[in-house]
Amino acid sequence: MAGSDEVNANESKRVVPLNTWILISNFKLAYNMLRRPDGTFNRDLNEFLDRKVPANANPVAGIYSFDVIIDRSTGLLNRERTESEKRLDGKYFVKIQDRDWYWRAYLPEGEDRDHPACNVFGPRARPIKSFGFPKSLVVVAELDLLQDWQLGYVDGLRKNGVEVRLLFLEKATIGFYFLPNNEHFCCLMDELNEFLHS
Repeated sequence: MAGSDEVNANESKRVVPLNTWILISNFKLAYNMLRRPDGTFNRDLNEFLDRKVPANANPVAGIYSFDVIIDRSTGLLNRERTESEKRLDGKYFVKIQDRDWYWRAYLPEGEDRDHPACNVFGPRARPIKSFGFPKSLVVVAELDLLQDWQLGYVDGLRKNGVEVRLLFLEKATIGFYFLPNNEHFCCLMDELNEFLHS
């Protein structure tokens, strides 16, 4: 595939060892089987596969649980996709649909992605300069579908006068740091050590 920007599924098998790729693929299959199209989990299938206690708003031994209903009319997901999101969607273990669900679960009800918790350079965020942001090391994996957002974060920090060191790892996938048997992990550890002692 020399000279092409296309990424195929076979390349993902060569980025990590085969046994690791199989484990991740099995986890991904189980995860996707349990998810409904709207991002919620299929409780019936989950209960069949692994017995769990259903949601209960009445505390039992001080513990209660509840389901969260996401209102799709909030406009949370109505934003333009970046080039890396389009190019890497569904390849290398993560889909945009998964990431969108994470945002919905993370942000307070009724909020969009201009919330300061996820858009530190957005219209409602406090200026970074106002609280003395420390020097930073930002690690970006080439095969992470959020790489364009991560690189934008680096640019935003630099524009605000923050000292930033960028470590861009070619051929690294999302979560590469969980796999200590690869060159990217070793490179990250060396860079972290150097950064912390600089």
